[in-house]
Amino acid sequence: MRERYNIDPTKSTSAIGAALVSMISFPLGSLLPMLMITLVGAQYKIIATIAAVIIALCITGFIAAKLGNARPVPGTVRNVIS
Repeated sequence: MRERYNIDPTKSTSAIGAALVSMISFPLGSLLPMLMITLVGAQYKIIATIAAVIIALCITGFIAAKLGNARPVPGTVRNVIS
């Protein structure tokens, strides 16, 4: 990575940092879909949950792109599609 991207992997990665971010992001990412499952009536539960998941993926993709200094639209689309 150092030769191709001029990145020193020993200075830019942190296992503890990645673990902490994962510990925070997984519960926060599931919050909106879980609220839809809990609060929406039975007849709209599936559609509301699908919409909530897509919205949550858009939000996390946008935030991740902004934090990574990337363009937000491709990051958001990539997060939703993948």
